Amino acid sequence: MAKPSIYAEMTIIQDTREQDPWRFEGFEGQVKRATLKSGDYSVWGFHRELTIERKSLSDYLASITHGRDRFEREVTRLACFRRACVIIEGDRSVIAAENYRSMVVPAAALSTADSWWLKYGVPFFFEPSRQLAEDRALRIMKLWFKRFYKAGYEFCI
Repeated sequence: MAKPSIYAEMTIIQDTREQDPWRFEGFEGQVKRATLKSGDYSVWGFHRELTIERKSLSDYLASITHGRDRFEREVTRLACFRRACVIIEGDRSVIAAENYRSMVVPAAALSTADSWWLKYGVPFFFEPSRQLAEDRALRIMKLWFKRFYKAGYEFCI
């Protein structure tokens, strides 16, 4: 009989305010909705240490222009976590080629992500598709869970 995956014991927390949630189809564990202090996704027991903010490309572009101050405050809160990142459902090459609907200049859109990563220590990952963005988020959360699961880490609930 095959040994059950450690991920069967893992629960992904999806923020209740997330409007277009990832589905994590095929994930062995559970996905539950709850209110997170910051970010859109985390792992139960580690939600004070790890968080992931999801942005569509259009939302990212709007967030660094019209909603810039609010978004920068969010990134500042993300920086307080042990690990946090922003995953954008859109390729950097789409921005560089100006293949989007926004008045934001490509150099400004790309520089903001890099500048805030250097300023706040929160990396911005651009993924060419929604599925690849979701896959990256799941991979990050699984790696975090596995790292502490093996160490017998006490969950900080």
